[in-house]
Amino acid sequence: MSVKFPIVGKKRLSVGLALLAALLVGLTLMAVSAVNDEGLVELDGNVVDDAAAGTDWGAMYDPGTTPSTGKLVNTPGGTVDSAFIMDFVLDASGPDPSYHEPSNKDVQAILASGGSSVWGCGPASNPTDKDDILNATSVAIDNPADDHRVFYVAGDRFDNSGTAFLGAWFLQKSVECDEATGKFVNAEDPTQPGKTDGDILVLVNFSKGGAPANISMTALRWSPGATDEAAGTFTPIAASADARCSVAPPGDALCGEVNFGDVPTNGTYTSVWPFQDKDTPNGTTNGTVKLAEFFEGGLDLTTALNLPPGEPPPCFSTFILETRSSDSITATLKDFALGSFESCGPAKAIKYHDLNANGVDDSEPRLSGWTIFIDENSNETLDAGETSQVTNGNGEALFDNLQPGAYSFCEVLQANWFNSDPDAGTLCKPVTVVVGSTPAEVKFGNYQNATKSGYKFRDDNGNGTQDAGEPRLSGWTISLTGTDGLGNAVSLTDTTDANGDYSFSVTPGSYTVCETLQTGWQQTFPSSGADCGGSVGYSITLISQQVDSDNNFGNRQLFKLIVITCDTVTEELVDSTVTLNGVTTQTITTPPAGITEAQLCGLGGASYDNLLAGTYNPGVELPDLPPLFP
Repeated sequence: MSVKFPIVGKKRLSVGLALLAALLVGLTLMAVSAVNDEGLVELDGNVVDDAAAGTDWGAMYDPGTTPSTGKLVNTPGGTVDSAFIMDFVLDASGPDPSYHEPSNKDVQAILASGGSSVWGCGPASNPTDKDDILNATSVAIDNPADDHRVFYVAGDRFDNSGTAFLGAWFLQKSVECDEATGKFVNAEDPTQPGKTDGDILVLVNFSKGGAPANISMTALRWSPGATDEAAGTFTPIAASADARCSVAPPGDALCGEVNFGDVPTNGTYTSVWPFQDKDTPNGTTNGTVKLAEFFEGGLDLTTALNLPPGEPPPCFSTFILETRSSDSITATLKDFALGSFESCGPAKAIKYHDLNANGVDDSEPRLSGWTIFIDENSNETLDAGETSQVTNGNGEALFDNLQPGAYSFCEVLQANWFNSDPDAGTLCKPVTVVVGSTPAEVKFGNYQNATKSGYKFRDDNGNGTQDAGEPRLSGWTISLTGTDGLGNAVSLTDTTDANGDYSFSVTPGSYTVCETLQTGWQQTFPSSGADCGGSVGYSITLISQQVDSDNNFGNRQLFKLIVITCDTVTEELVDSTVTLNGVTTQTITTPPAGITEAQLCGLGGASYDNLLAGTYNPGVELPDLPPLFP
C-alpha cells in the first residue's frame, strides 16, 4: 500500500514537500532540544540503566520475553514499537553469523516489481569479524514533551578492530528473508518492491581510536530509480560530522555514542543480553563488551523531515541494522540483522451480508466490491484525498499503514441496500488503531429488502383453486405484521390492484400476512396457516433478497335471500325477490312447485344471509319451524 500520513483531526503534509522545505533551509533544524536531550533513552555508550536521564537498553531488555518476542519491555512512555534481534547462536565454533550476498548495496531496490530479487539474504559470503553483528535493537517513541517521533537504534559487534561502518534502515514495507531461496521478499505482496519512496537510512562511521573518537552520521531519504531494477537515489535530511551525543549542539536531529575508553573504565562493560567477543572462548558468553564494540544513536524524525510537532511521519514496518565495507553509499554490505518494526498499525474492515438484518455477523456471506473509507472531516462522505479501500473476495479491506489513534471508518452505501450494522442513522464506526500485528477489526452489515407477494381470486366453486373463468379480485386489503431482524415492529398494508396482485418490500424478519375479509364473502384458500382472527394467512421468516411469491387468497361470494311477505287479507303472494348480493336480482311471482302461496306467505318476510351461490327451493316446516334451504 502507499504510505499513509493522516491522523484524524491533524493536518496532513507531503513528505516530498517536507524534504524540499528541509533542503531549502539548508537542513536548518527546528529550535528544539537535541535528540540526546529528549530524556527518553540514555545515549551514553552502554546499556546500563544509570543516573542519566531516560531509560537505557538494559532496563528495556527482558531475558524471559524479549528473545522470543523480538520486542523490548518496560519502554518509555510514548513508545510506538520496538525490535530486538539476537543475530547469532553460541556453539563450540563461535557465533553463527548472518550473511549477505556480496552484490547487495544500499542504492539497490531490494526487490523489483514482479518479485524478481535484487537483494539476497543467503549464506553467500561471511562478514569479517569486525562486521559481524551479534545483537541489534531499536525503539520508536513519540515524545510526550514535544510530540516528536524519535527513532533509537543500538547494536554490538563480534570484534572491534579497525574502522566500523554501520547503517540502519527503516522500511515502510514489511520485508522478510525467505530462507528457502535466500532472497528478501515483500511480506505484504511478493510481487511488489521492498523499498518505497521515503524509506530512511541512517549511516554511521566511527573508528576504534582513543577517547574521544569521532562519529559521523547522516540520515538519508531513499527514492527509487527510473526502473525498479535501477539504483535509487538518496536525499540528505540530517547530517553531523561530529555526532557524539555528549557534544551534540542544540536542536541536532541525530547523534550517537560508542563505548569509548572513558565510558566506562578501559572501554569495557558487561552486557545484559547474550554477547560474545572475539577473544572470548567459543561457546561461552561473559557479556564483556570491549572498546567500540557497542554503538547506539537516535534520530529525531520529526525534526529531520521538518514536520510540525504532531504531524505524523511515514509509517515504517521493518528495521535492518547492517554493516558495510566502507563509508561509500555504493559500498558492499557485509552483515544484517532484520526485525519487524511497526511504527504504525493496521485496521481491517469486514463487509458481511446481514441476511436476517439483525446487525450481528452470524458467520454470514461476505460482500466484495464495497468501498470503505476513513472519514477525516466527519461528513460521512468519501471526499477527494480520503483514504479508501475496496473489499476483496473475502469481504475484507485492509488498511495496513495507519498512524496510531482514533479514526472514523465509513462505508459507501450502494443502491437498493440498507445498513443494519451500524443502524443508528450512520454509515460510520469508530476505530482505534494501535501498533501491532493484529489489525483492529471493524464490521459493516448490509441487507436488501425481501419480497412477499401473491394475488386474490374469486373461487366460485369453492375448491381452493383459480379455475378457468374465475377472475382476479381488485380492491382487497392485505396486511403484513411482525418484527424485523432488529426487533422493530412492522405493520404494512397493500390493496390488490386491477390484476388482483399485492406485494410487500420489507426488511428481513418474521411476519404474518392476512387478508381483510369483506362482507358477503367466504375464504376458500388457504385452508390452513396463520390465525388471522376469522381467516387464515401466511407466516414466514424472510431473509435478505428473498422473494416469497404465490401467497394467494381465494374467496367465494355469499348471498342473501329476502322473501317478501304476502297480502295479509288474501294470503296471496305479492312479490318475492332473491337478491344475489347486488349481482343478480330475481323476482318470483309464483311459488316454487309443491309449495302453496299460503305456505310461502307464512314465511313472514324472513331474510336469510350468507348463502352460497346456487339454486334454492324455499320450504316450510310446520307449525313454526324456520324454512330449510337445502
